[in-house]
Amino acid sequence: MPSDAIADSPASARRWWPAAVVATAAAVGWYAWPVVSGQHGDVAMVTDGAHALVAPHVVSEVRDRGRDITDLGEVANWCALAEAAPDLPIADDVEMLVVAVTDRGDCAGDPIAAVVATLDDRSVAAVIVVPPGQQAPNVDARMVPVESLLGPPSALTAECEWWDVCAPGETVTVRSADGQLTDVGANRIARMVAATIG
Repeated sequence: MPSDAIADSPASARRWWPAAVVATAAAVGWYAWPVVSGQHGDVAMVTDGAHALVAPHVVSEVRDRGRDITDLGEVANWCALAEAAPDLPIADDVEMLVVAVTDRGDCAGDPIAAVVATLDDRSVAAVIVVPPGQQAPNVDARMVPVESLLGPPSALTAECEWWDVCAPGETVTVRSADGQLTDVGANRIARMVAATIG
């Protein structure tokens, strides 16, 4: 824009355009950083319906740590994931697949071991979210035991953490009355996933 056009514009417009430029640059940088840093496409994620709210939080947390992440959508259970695993659209540069799935499903064999084996054949490491009340599966994968931040399955609240908007000693609601994750609960899982990935 010519300098005389800026001089002729209203004073309010001259005040906001630098902020708009900075905001645009920040947004572009946030999305471009994984490409610039050489880590584009290095994480993928699969969830189930119970963890659907977790996915956007994981995307944000993982990107904040300089990695790119692809949400591959939802599956019904581990059996469904074991069947789909060979054909999952995982890019060549993906190093890890985060799996946040609660139910085993109805199929023969060990579907969790089958998923991990299939991922291993594709040179992708599994990062498994272990739901509260469940044992970590006996497979070669990184585990994310989220009960430490969510409490047992019956707990609706958990103690405040440093990132929560509350005072020490207070509690936050991590599950709704019907046992579904709240936004706060989903964020806690995402933070643990991102910390495990590094």
